[in-house]
Amino acid sequence: MLRTVVLALTFAATALGATLLVATRDQVTAEHIRDNLDITTITVNNAKIYLVQRSGKLIMIDSGNPGDEGKIVDAMHEAGITPETIDYLILTHGHLDHVGTAAYFQTEFGTTVIAGKGDETMLSMGEQQPLCATSWLAKVIDVALEGKSYPFFTADILIDSPYDMQQLGISGAITPAPGHTLGTLLVTFDDIIFVGDLIRGELIRQSTPARHFFMCNLADNNADIERLVDMEQYRRWYTGHFGSLLRDDVAKWQKENASPPH
Repeated sequence: MLRTVVLALTFAATALGATLLVATRDQVTAEHIRDNLDITTITVNNAKIYLVQRSGKLIMIDSGNPGDEGKIVDAMHEAGITPETIDYLILTHGHLDHVGTAAYFQTEFGTTVIAGKGDETMLSMGEQQPLCATSWLAKVIDVALEGKSYPFFTADILIDSPYDMQQLGISGAITPAPGHTLGTLLVTFDDIIFVGDLIRGELIRQSTPARHFFMCNLADNNADIERLVDMEQYRRWYTGHFGSLLRDDVAKWQKENASPPH
């Protein structure tokens, strides 16, 4: 009997480990959303980098972890993308897994970097503000991140108010949404929205919404998610980790899980 239990537990642990390896593997996917909107998603070390083809421009959203420059460039080549052709790099916020290679793309390829003004100091120092873990797993991740930094840089364009990307010849918008960091930005194209770390997908069921690993003010995060859910035109949410998410699924999750803490 004991042997059977041990074998069952061993099998379950092995299956879970294999599932996690698949769920967190590096990968490249390409989506043709519609005419004038194509999205390539590069995942390296559980950080998502998006390449959006829009209005004849190539926009990179977030840049992954420091030290992953080579892997990211190789993934771009795999997707048929030449880094020199990237017109703009938009950073959803100043945490190292989103801005870690920004300095590299700026200096190596001349990519114009756009960031939220609220994160200007953080970016200039290459250090992120203290993180507030929302789960035991997040606490483990926080320990692993302790003391890490990224190459500092100065953004070419700083955003502190709603920004019509027509100024750049692109049909889209950038909207400041302070919360996860002071300089958090949302990026929208038609019914698509890139939300950074406002929310994430689950580790295994990646299209299922989940609370982000780090969030210092849960009540504010709940309110931000609710406000965005109420903007029904944004039907698909692209997240910084796992995902993407459907707006209707987020709305259901928000009603069930995101009530302000008591």
